[in-house]
Amino acid sequence: MRFSVRVRATPKDPVNKDPPSAATVAFIGLVAGGAGLYFMLVGLGVAPAPSKQHAPSWLVFAAGLVFFLGAVGLILPHVAGVKTNGSELPHSAPRWLQVAQYLLMLSIFACFGAIGSWIAFGPGPRVFSGTVPVGAVVGRIVFGIGAVIVWLGFVAIAISGWLRLFGRQNV
Repeated sequence: MRFSVRVRATPKDPVNKDPPSAATVAFIGLVAGGAGLYFMLVGLGVAPAPSKQHAPSWLVFAAGLVFFLGAVGLILPHVAGVKTNGSELPHSAPRWLQVAQYLLMLSIFACFGAIGSWIAFGPGPRVFSGTVPVGAVVGRIVFGIGAVIVWLGFVAIAISGWLRLFGRQNV
């Protein structure tokens, strides 16, 4: 059984605009990459934390890695001279760039899954705050559900990306 969802943008849809300029992409990439690099260095113990650290260093590193890899994924096509539509690579993009994007996406999902899994299932007390007060049990359950969803997304992306990149005959 195969399911597919197609979203069509209407001409009045403000999201369906021209892709961002190279300068905009570079700026966003540098800001996100710089923030990610900072938290990676905090996680490694090289840079000072902005406040008291309530999570293990590897988790801080993983959070920084998400931003850093996202920035690399954003900037890499522009550095390679590949024009994108603002969201995905064209089919004519070099193979190495397609594989790099695939590996970046898997790495980002793995970091998100690890972060959510630690919050939900890791040792120690948790404190959740926000506009709706929830206790530790509810917070852990919500993060646990989120972690399971992220790991399922990881598996789906791993399989679909592999099939797209290497064909069904290699599975």
